[in-house]
Amino acid sequence: MLRYFSAVQIVNAFVLFVSVSIFGQSGGSFTIEKSVISAGGGRAAGGNFTLDGSLGQPLAGTRSTGANFAVLSGFWASTINNQTLRRAPFDFDGDHKTDLSIFRPVPAEWWYLRSSDGQVPAAQFGNSTDKLTPGDFTGDGKTDIALWRPASGFWFILRSENGSFFSFPFGTAGDVPTPADFDGDGRTDAAVFRPSIATWFILRSSDGGTTIASFGAAGDLPVTADYDGDSKSDIAIFRPNAPNGAEWWYAKSSNGQTAALQFGSSTDKPVPGDYTGDGKSDIAFFRPSTGFWFILRSEDNSFFSFPFGAAGDLPTPGDYDGDGKTDAGVFRPATANWFINRSGSGVLIQQFGLATDRPVPNAFVP
Repeated sequence: MLRYFSAVQIVNAFVLFVSVSIFGQSGGSFTIEKSVISAGGGRAAGGNFTLDGSLGQPLAGTRSTGANFAVLSGFWASTINNQTLRRAPFDFDGDHKTDLSIFRPVPAEWWYLRSSDGQVPAAQFGNSTDKLTPGDFTGDGKTDIALWRPASGFWFILRSENGSFFSFPFGTAGDVPTPADFDGDGRTDAAVFRPSIATWFILRSSDGGTTIASFGAAGDLPVTADYDGDSKSDIAIFRPNAPNGAEWWYAKSSNGQTAALQFGSSTDKPVPGDYTGDGKSDIAFFRPSTGFWFILRSEDNSFFSFPFGAAGDLPTPGDYDGDGKTDAGVFRPATANWFINRSGSGVLIQQFGLATDRPVPNAFVP
């Protein structure tokens, strides 16, 4: 029976208000007090000036001139280039940082340490044989506790908004759950990879349709991520037993082309993520025998490596400091310690959990 654990701390939904100070900009016979003068960049006029499309200029904060005015600064355009804001994985409190989190198989409890305020909510949800599939299925900017039940092919989603849950069938025994945002609508899509026929089944949240794609071969492991930077997760596999070393294959959602690279060996653990912060997932792996991480830069296919971890550690990559870059991290079951190599704020060492717990940020490491 699915229920909330008695120790659950109910977290009220909140609205994040951003305060922006906008200085007056003047020149000639007018003063602009608010740089963003209309929601859609329409026309604003007054005195001896007219602005058409205040939103959408090529650059932000540069000089704009015309007639009797000069604007020296201002919020005239975004430098994001229409890219969707990248969200941190396993972010249960919505602060754009990955949270330390564990699943305790008996009695099927989820515990997470909120990076926003240090509180530790807990919920009982699922059973010991379920597969962990957390993601933002409801699109509220917070990761939902979620699981897939191999015996029945059912998905169970615990809404972060109010603690209610919903469930639905998608998949069958033998499938591998691969949830991700495949359609770029900001919500996690339920998906499975069926190794027996090397076929992907994706339930698109944008329109309720199902994508069925044959991609891979027997023995491949699913490693979906956004390798081409279009804000959509790409169908991808890791082939550990290729003739000349491990291979990575992915189908670019941006143009349908397939890329293939050789990187790693059969015993390595795939840990793709955006380690360089360019908006594209880098091919990467953790080598359990040595504790080394190897990152293949998406920018130029050069690679770098570094030691972080030891034999027996479980890799737990995520963006723990909220700087838009994936951080290397490991959970050490022997001591229930987390070691996070934060790209923006140094190494974090934190004890959280028990030796028998499963680290949630390890959920999609095959």
